[in-house]
Amino acid sequence: MTHRMFVAANPTDDVAAALERFVEPRRQDGSTLRWVHWGQWHLTLAFFGTVPGRRVDDLGDLLDEVALNTDPVELTVGRAGAFPSPYAAHALWLGVGDRGDGSLEALARRCRTAGSRVGATVQGGGFVGHLTVARSGPPVEATRWLRVLDAFAPLTWRVGEIALVESRLGVGVGGSARHTEVRTFPLGR
Repeated sequence: MTHRMFVAANPTDDVAAALERFVEPRRQDGSTLRWVHWGQWHLTLAFFGTVPGRRVDDLGDLLDEVALNTDPVELTVGRAGAFPSPYAAHALWLGVGDRGDGSLEALARRCRTAGSRVGATVQGGGFVGHLTVARSGPPVEATRWLRVLDAFAPLTWRVGEIALVESRLGVGVGGSARHTEVRTFPLGR
């Protein structure tokens, strides 16, 4: 048996509440966008398409070591973006970055390495820190939406822990993925 999993950092409650206040009026816009439920906002540090079932505990142990050797990270969420492009977007997001010291990308790299060491299928290209706020099945021209999202006032939060999360497709709210935290890891104990 294999598991679809990812490593995430969750925004603090105050950041999530501010983002929800900003997004809520846009949920009823009549567009084809599906706005992400606030409970699913997270910063993905590493995504594993498959993790062998017998290696989930080993992955947890390696992530515990990563967390132990990582100081808490100050992050800022702000500027808008789209995947794969603003002109044919499937996802709209707000960017997440560190203070320019590379600590976020280093943490993501160490999480991906932990997955590789246990035989997980590590997915994704170069790391782009972001919180996905909306999705679209058919690609949409999103430049107008990016201007709207750029009005979100940047907020900072301190990441004090990361989580290993299992993702089950199609069984969440409205047919979305259901994310279940398997284990959390405090940073810099």
